[in-house]
Amino acid sequence: MISADTAPLLHEVQVRGKQTLPMSVLLEGLAGVGSWVQAEGWKELIVHEICDVVIRLHALTAKQGVCEFEHRAEGSWSGQDWRVRVTSTDISGGATIGEATLIYRAAPLLAESIHAGPPDANVRSKLKTPNGFGEGC
Repeated sequence: MISADTAPLLHEVQVRGKQTLPMSVLLEGLAGVGSWVQAEGWKELIVHEICDVVIRLHALTAKQGVCEFEHRAEGSWSGQDWRVRVTSTDISGGATIGEATLIYRAAPLLAESIHAGPPDANVRSKLKTPNGFGEGC
């Protein structure tokens, strides 16, 4: 439950003059729930992509200053991908508020994802300072 009395963010967005939960908060909630539905025996799966996102703006409006919803999530394998479909519904009416599919993959080995080598001495910051001189921070 998110209440306008304790969450100022409900005062920042309005749809048709009504207090509304920001989409980013709902998306963060969907992603957070998805992280709890992990494949058994896999500890190093990371989110690779979020797709099939649907957010119904009219359903994000607060009812009497309160947003109450529940999340449901189901995971399954599709080839090398662990796919988690998360759905958020309004508790008061049961309407779907938002949906997203999170695609998890095995984390790459550190040696595969980062190239380690000496720094290039010729690379300099291209930032300009307020006085116009080019040395960065």
